[in-house]
Amino acid sequence: MIKIQDLTCKNFMSVGNTTQAINFNKDQLTLVLGENLDQGGDDAGSRNGTGKTTIINALSYALYVQALTNIRRDNLVNKTNNKSMLVTLNFEKNGENITLIREGWEANPEDINLASQRERILEKIKFHFGQ
Repeated sequence: MIKIQDLTCKNFMSVGNTTQAINFNKDQLTLVLGENLDQGGDDAGSRNGTGKTTIINALSYALYVQALTNIRRDNLVNKTNNKSMLVTLNFEKNGENITLIREGWEANPEDINLASQRERILEKIKFHFGQ
């Protein structure tokens, strides 16, 4: 069984240059609400664009090196900063603590040999998840 402990992001999609973290290592549920201050921040249902989907995409990116939603890889880097993207996922599997760190993906994706990087990551995931 896998137990996600925490997720951190920096310069990933709507998350800017300040590292944001979510601690999932609790016995109760984690409720994620958003308040879009760019659209007034009132309680009239202004919940779009606050980063809720970014959390799911960061989890997917940490595990599979691709976002869950249909988004181009170069759009994963925060457009304001356009550099230093970082996603870190800590989880426990069968009593072993595992950390996945995804760095990079600068605005120029040709600098990364994606095919070989993806194969190495998939091999690690298969090793840890027994698939």
